[in-house]
Amino acid sequence: MQIQTATNIPTGTISTDATQRVAAVPGDAKGGTVTGTSFSPTTDLAKLLAAVKELPDVRTDVAAEAAGRVGTGELLTQLAAAETAQAAIDDLRLL
Repeated sequence: MQIQTATNIPTGTISTDATQRVAAVPGDAKGGTVTGTSFSPTTDLAKLLAAVKELPDVRTDVAAEAAGRVGTGELLTQLAAAETAQAAIDDLRLL
């Protein structure tokens, strides 16, 4: 999983001189609003962002599972190495 910073501009037209509706997806008029140069997210987006902020930076359950798999040697195979390399390549393609 890769988490990227918010560098994407909302879909739609953004004007710095008037308030406009901004489409969340092309053709959708239910997105947030843009006033001047600021973006106001919809209520649903604001709730989602608040929920994401509550998640821990490290999921200890997932880290413990991975540590257990390393300890048993499950992740020390040629297949695991190939899958890890492929995942790294796939992540680079997203950049």
